[in-house]
Amino acid sequence: MLVRNEEDIIRANIEFHRSMGVDFFLVMDHGSDDQTLTILDEFSRKGFLKIYHQANLGYYQSEWVSEMAREAYARHDADWIINNDADEFWWPSHGNLKESLSLVPDEIDGLYVKRYNFPPIKNEHSACFYDTMIYRDLLSVNSHGSPLPGKMCHRACSDVVVSQGNHDACGSTIHSKQESCLLEILHFPVRSLSQFTNKIRHGGMAYMNSPLLDERVGSTWRELFRVYQCCGLEDFYHKQCINVDQNSINSKDLGRWQMDDRLQRYMWMLTRKH
Repeated sequence: MLVRNEEDIIRANIEFHRSMGVDFFLVMDHGSDDQTLTILDEFSRKGFLKIYHQANLGYYQSEWVSEMAREAYARHDADWIINNDADEFWWPSHGNLKESLSLVPDEIDGLYVKRYNFPPIKNEHSACFYDTMIYRDLLSVNSHGSPLPGKMCHRACSDVVVSQGNHDACGSTIHSKQESCLLEILHFPVRSLSQFTNKIRHGGMAYMNSPLLDERVGSTWRELFRVYQCCGLEDFYHKQCINVDQNSINSKDLGRWQMDDRLQRYMWMLTRKH
């Protein structure tokens, strides 16, 4: 993972994936100034997470994530590598992640995994995002209105190159890739106005400080950063919120929003265990 200022979600992400069978985490912090590093350090002391510190003001995600993926192969005996973001929760169709990935045929080296957005709920606030964000968007799109692209997980590879955004990966031993029905990604990118504004402000600035990247790379971030600079993100944020009163769900939004409280119930179970 490459992270920055994810204090509201990073603990849940790591605890969830750890309980789902992930053996080790490589996490690069890109200048967090909230409690993200403190939380990461707790897991680091437990022995299953390594922290990298990235001071570059740009946003060369492909280069940095590829570096971590190669280290997972070389030093941590990885079988499968999930190139993840803090707001993504990889849900297996069979048991845990190890069990689902064990079902992948030997000739398949990479999986394209579909993502589903979970939007914030209008006029609902909670200390934990998963308490209220329990509606899956079956028509998940990005800020351009295009279908939300999936993400890639792959078998470990010594020279893997992960694309910007973690949408694909290639390498000398990654030959065959396919769409997967064994996994899906529950995606929580917009959790509060303050969180979203912080994300776009820092991410947009990082892209502006990345002269080596093509202007088309990170177009969603760049567009939202321009909105932030022009008039702020409050209007955009409120358009992402959904109203889940009975009339809304049964009329205008019928067929788009599907109640999906799996993560909520799973995290509550983990909390009780702890």
